[in-house]
Amino acid sequence: MATFNPYKPQKKGKKRGRKPKPKPQAKKRGRKRILRRFDEVPLGYNLRLNAPLEFDLIMQVVGSNGVPDADLVEAISYSSKNPYFRTVDFRRVLILYRNEGCYAEHPKRPPKPQTIVAAINKRKNMMKG
Repeated sequence: MATFNPYKPQKKGKKRGRKPKPKPQAKKRGRKRILRRFDEVPLGYNLRLNAPLEFDLIMQVVGSNGVPDADLVEAISYSSKNPYFRTVDFRRVLILYRNEGCYAEHPKRPPKPQTIVAAINKRKNMMKG
């Protein structure tokens, strides 16, 4: 019979039975976040309707498919005389854009030309009286 040697590693016996299946990775909960274009996000949509000049300026700086930084939008809004930038609606949407970025649950389609013309006429009437 062999004597016990504490320095010699012991042989492991063969395991019987089936090999366990590897566990699948857990799926991420919630809806998939998809990067949107700037004019599909609420801030970009509202800027395009209510401040088209500033919207075009932002798009020239970042490019057509670029994602503008919230600080850039805020800097342009401070330097503009457009009354839309002093509304509560703009502040709310800007804060949302700071938190979410260019991700939107329900993206908005770009506004139709008739909608843009109506917004311009509404702004002209606000300035007159």
